[in-house]
Amino acid sequence: MEEIEVQQRYKFDISEELVLPEFYNQHKNNLPMLIVVSGGYYGQTKYDDMSTDQVMRFHCCHSVRRVLAREPTEASDIKLDYLSIPVNGDYLYQLVKTRTQKSEPMTMSEILEKRELPVLIQFSTDKIVPDEGKNRDGSQASFLIIATYEEDFIQGNYLLNGTHS
Repeated sequence: MEEIEVQQRYKFDISEELVLPEFYNQHKNNLPMLIVVSGGYYGQTKYDDMSTDQVMRFHCCHSVRRVLAREPTEASDIKLDYLSIPVNGDYLYQLVKTRTQKSEPMTMSEILEKRELPVLIQFSTDKIVPDEGKNRDGSQASFLIIATYEEDFIQGNYLLNGTHS
């Protein structure tokens, strides 16, 4: 087998600076790629933070189909205004027909195939109900699914002292 020596030169050009959504649109099919963060960002969690001058290796992109749900009424006792739910998640849901009448448990994908939005749901009690699916008193909360959307992710690692972490 013949050995081939491969050498790639990396260059940093400040004129190619992009905000992350533009980077995603231009380079999502050109990964993996080394990048330098030119403007840091403090995210909602420590996992969303990026330091200025941080070197990263972006590996690949993912897209997840999700639904956006909200409290069905102004008087609701749910702890949050909106909830983003992955369509292909592990939870089961029930359509809320009346206060006492609900459908059989089904996946979010099945709900979207069978019903047009908006649609009223609850997490099914056939599996563990997450805290977000409960009212403050622990009772089942109802959600009105109002939209579907795609959420895009870039998977990568930081480079520290010549190795990725």
